[in-house]
Amino acid sequence: MERWPQHFGAYEREVEGQPARYAIDLAALAHAPVASHPVRVEIALAIGLRDATGRPIADDAAKLEAIEDVLVELLETQADAIYVGRRVDADAWTLVCYAPSEHRADLQALPGRIELARTARWSLDDDPAWSGHAAMQPEPHVRQAIDNQRLVARLAAEGDALERPRPIDHLAYFASEAAAQAAATALTAAGFRCDEVEGDRDDADDRECWSLEFHRTDALDGDHPDRFTREILDVLLPLGGSYDGWS
Repeated sequence: MERWPQHFGAYEREVEGQPARYAIDLAALAHAPVASHPVRVEIALAIGLRDATGRPIADDAAKLEAIEDVLVELLETQADAIYVGRRVDADAWTLVCYAPSEHRADLQALPGRIELARTARWSLDDDPAWSGHAAMQPEPHVRQAIDNQRLVARLAAEGDALERPRPIDHLAYFASEAAAQAAATALTAAGFRCDEVEGDRDDADDRECWSLEFHRTDALDGDHPDRFTREILDVLLPLGGSYDGWS
């Protein structure tokens, strides 16, 4: 199948009181679940030495990444798998992919054909809703911080003076005019200048949707992007709004 351009991001969170670190294809969320790939494949690789924070030491992490590259290429070429990311926790370095049902036999045979330098646990589960993928997603503020970092890095590479305040444009969508108007009121109180709420119809599902553009002068150095997007999300999320980012 034709694949989308991948956009990997990394973040940390606690799972059952223990730290877990994720590297996931954030672009996959817009396509999930993929109906042709209902089988979730997880390969848990044993971790060797860890540092004081619980992370694999640098040498071991490099070896695990090399093994991961080999396994992902093999799964993609032999089983048409889609690699969506990995989870590193107290138990293992775990790769997560999705594959077509017709390749289940190929997937079951692969462990016996591969010699790994460490213990690996393979599991295949029917997951047509991609619930395992959904469980890997960062919460909205964290996801936005990842996007902020990527955009700021691009601007810095272009020579932007990040510390210089400048007008920044924002866009959000809502399922109702009332929600959009409520957001405009709250954002105005937070110092944003809001345009008129605009209504339209989403041709994909024949539903009405409402958009709001708003603006404020901010700098982009340090934690400024994370601070102003947190302000925005704290307004939008309770109203069911969807933040389309800043420029």
